[in-house]
Amino acid sequence: MKKYFLHKPENLLIVDRIVTVHDFEFDKNFVSEGEYHDFWELVHAEKGNIVCTAGDRKILLHQGETIFHKPNEYHALRADGKTAPNVIIVSFGCKSDAVRFFENRIIPSEKFNARYLYAILQEAKKTFDIPYSDPALKKMELLPFPTLGGRQLIKNYLEILLVDAMRALTETENGNSVFLSKEEFESKPVKDMLKIMRDKTDERLSADEICAAAG
Repeated sequence: MKKYFLHKPENLLIVDRIVTVHDFEFDKNFVSEGEYHDFWELVHAEKGNIVCTAGDRKILLHQGETIFHKPNEYHALRADGKTAPNVIIVSFGCKSDAVRFFENRIIPSEKFNARYLYAILQEAKKTFDIPYSDPALKKMELLPFPTLGGRQLIKNYLEILLVDAMRALTETENGNSVFLSKEEFESKPVKDMLKIMRDKTDERLSADEICAAAG
């Protein structure tokens, strides 16, 4: 009997919490209160422009663009005073190292596949009782009869959305320019650290300094 080789699926990143899913229609003078929390937040300008505060940065997010707020980053939103924007916000937990790729990241419209975001939104509406345009919502209540597997599909679509965005921003004709192959991933950090130690033999280096220099 022929033996089959069983591949274990890789998990580049795993979404372990779904916190909120919002679909907002703001007026042109909307201003939110600032906040910070210990999970990620995706903000997508579906229609019109929105001004985002991210830490000490003020960013004009144009229609079709998407920004990520990392955990514990102070952030806020306001309309630009000219147009009434539509904004989709998804907040989620993810402890995978790869998600750090989205720190301080703005994704242009041509690199972001919004169909996955709309799929998340549709599943959320069939799974949770989401109040209309409530920026202060802290907990999404389940519907009395939620759709079968809705939370799982939200998680799956969100993971696909994140991986797809990573690909769009890093893939080249010659492969991936950021995420290395298995062989390169296992050998490159070691080579980088050895080079740093060789180049700085006359200095006292801590483990943290070597890791930071090697990325």
